[in-house]
Amino acid sequence: MSSSVSSHQHVAASPGSKRRLFVDNNTSSSPKKPAIAQESSLDKNVSRLTLKKSCEILECVNRVEQKIDRLLAFQDNQHIEDLFDEVMKLPVDDCDSWQMLEDLLMDKRNCIKLVSKYSTLGGSDLGDFVRRIWAALVTDKFGCELSWIGRDKKKIAVKGSNCFSLVVRTVKANKKYADVNDPDIEKASQDWIFKSKRRVQRAEDTANVVESCVPSLSDSPVAGTSGSNRSAVSNI
Repeated sequence: MSSSVSSHQHVAASPGSKRRLFVDNNTSSSPKKPAIAQESSLDKNVSRLTLKKSCEILECVNRVEQKIDRLLAFQDNQHIEDLFDEVMKLPVDDCDSWQMLEDLLMDKRNCIKLVSKYSTLGGSDLGDFVRRIWAALVTDKFGCELSWIGRDKKKIAVKGSNCFSLVVRTVKANKKYADVNDPDIEKASQDWIFKSKRRVQRAEDTANVVESCVPSLSDSPVAGTSGSNRSAVSNI
């Protein structure tokens, strides 16, 4: 009978020992979890700090690049202005100069330069303002070689040209004429082109009148005198 009791006790003791073993195993492995959690938290903090510093460096690089771009643009614009003044003499007086101006006006920076320069020419009214702009761009003599739509194949069409676009932009850059309609600028431009020949003829007539009113050197009394007499006359 004692053997059966001891056997029962042995059997009864077995589940307890298993439970203790299970508890011991869990207890022995449990301290590893906090270490893993701490390591994971540290990695996250390092990642956040790295990302923050990377963003700050990127922003700094972008600001530096923008400053460099502005400096290069300023130098480039200054070079363009110097180049324009060097190669382009206004007002134009022949077909080659007209074509060169057309080509240069394809660069927006050249347009801005001339708009800024001529938008302050002023005038008593819109027509006067437009005429002043055209006079600054084209001589009256070469104006005779222009036509509005190019119906005469021997002449250069102004409508749709870069020069006319420049005139429109220049007019509207002046606050007084900012709301002017394009057809009004077209009409004033056509009038300037149409009257170019008349202005040239008037200038020639004026020059002839002035020349006829001024006696030539050979007809002057001073011209026919001797050297000593000229000296005496000059001292009168």
